[in-house]
Amino acid sequence: MLDDIQLAYLWQRLQTPPADGGFWNSRKVADWMSELLECRVSQQRGWDYLRGYELRLKQPRPAHTQSDPNTVRSSPPAPKFGGVRFIKVPQNWGI
Repeated sequence: MLDDIQLAYLWQRLQTPPADGGFWNSRKVADWMSELLECRVSQQRGWDYLRGYELRLKQPRPAHTQSDPNTVRSSPPAPKFGGVRFIKVPQNWGI
């Protein structure tokens, strides 16, 4: 649908915030493409182009307001035995 020059233009446009602010999504990309191509573009096509660029929203998870940063646990140890993690089964499971 888009040629190489239009793809480069889309990539440049995605580096800046959209006209209404916020983040780029499939609807906004499809609307931008509709203006460029002067024909209707579906939201799915906008999603396809976003996925083609492998763009991901990278936003840190919000911190809990009552959390104590001094008591945050570290990540669990790496799995052993080829990626299989063994868990301790409680006695009352009847296994």
